[in-house]
Amino acid sequence: MTTWYDYMVRASKHAGSDGDLWFRYLYKVIQDEETKLTAEDVEQLLKNPTLSPFQKTTLQDALTDGTHTREHVLQANRKSQPKDILKLFKEGNYG
Repeated sequence: MTTWYDYMVRASKHAGSDGDLWFRYLYKVIQDEETKLTAEDVEQLLKNPTLSPFQKTTLQDALTDGTHTREHVLQANRKSQPKDILKLFKEGNYG
């Protein structure tokens, strides 16, 4: 079974120096309702040499209340929430 820790290690390798791609991975694991990473996952990720300093810093900031990075990640998730298209159409709010 793959853990979220393993997922983020693979994500860091895949993203490399592409900051936008790294943020897309952060969007997947950090949301308003939950963070899929445990405290132990985060601790191990911050020690893992696979993650770049940029990746470690943005991960830590994205998990810290009140930072611009966290607000950016959470706001991006809010924008991508699926809408009930049929409901919007029936209400006339589709424009």
